[in-house]
Amino acid sequence: MVKVGDSSSSSSLGGPREKDPAVSRSDPSDSAASAPAEHESVATILGEMDQLVGLSEAKQQIRRIVATHEANRVRQEHGHVRVPVALHLVFTGPPGTGKTTLARILARLYRAVGLLPSGHLVEADRGSLVAGYVGQTAIKVQEVVARADGGLLFIDEAYALASDHGAGFGDEALATLVKEMENRRDRLAVVIAGYEDAIEDLLVSNEGLKSRFKQQVTFQDYSKDELLAIFTGLAEQNQIIVDAAVSEAVLGHLEKAATSGAAGNARYVRNLFEDMFAHMSHRALEDGTIEPHEVIKFSVADVPAVKTKPGHFGFVAGADRD
Repeated sequence: MVKVGDSSSSSSLGGPREKDPAVSRSDPSDSAASAPAEHESVATILGEMDQLVGLSEAKQQIRRIVATHEANRVRQEHGHVRVPVALHLVFTGPPGTGKTTLARILARLYRAVGLLPSGHLVEADRGSLVAGYVGQTAIKVQEVVARADGGLLFIDEAYALASDHGAGFGDEALATLVKEMENRRDRLAVVIAGYEDAIEDLLVSNEGLKSRFKQQVTFQDYSKDELLAIFTGLAEQNQIIVDAAVSEAVLGHLEKAATSGAAGNARYVRNLFEDMFAHMSHRALEDGTIEPHEVIKFSVADVPAVKTKPGHFGFVAGADRD
């Protein structure tokens, strides 16, 4: 089965998620959903990572980071001091390029190497860290960090914490986060994610934060062929047949569409898949009854025309199709 390194994919395609699988962004306490299995080996987890579509540069960087920690483990076992290596990371890149998926894998790798006792992942964003009243933001940050204790805290679109720098509660959130990172330095890894320039602005806004994030993992837009592989992986996982003609039509759609950057990359593909399923279902119901054989195979007619507004889908009866 093809796996996708997109954070919006379903469980067999990179991890469970509603909006961005693993742990709900609105409820970071749901971290049990991403708890790693017992006694996983580094080799097993890296093998799973290698099955993800694309992400070649990010995978290589993760391997290098894990290698440094493995080297420290071996050194320590033989009586040598550990070379200081940062546990916290910056993930930079556009939306829908697998950042959450690799953060989940990284948490498991850190546990397998012996860096974290749990290796679970808790996801957060500005909404789950910043309160609307004086004194409440620090409490929210402390609560989220406590849930991530022993594992990895993933802060998506972290640059939003600096959006009110000097005038709001974002500064309080950052100051509290830095303090908690220091207090739990042997039990907590933090990954902040977002566009590179915006993340740099965030780090500049808080010197304590900047000093703790020395390593960066870079995520690139998926190629059209990789997006097609993600689409066929979704179809396989959902037991829908995609023949050569449909594959060609989907690739043609992807080549015409704006899929990169804010358009969502793999999220665009999931929207496309769901739109095609809606169209197939509508066709099947035209005679008033849906037969099983009518909803197990896509048709070229299900592939939508490229919308003028990139990344926007939604079936409308009678809409043009390629």
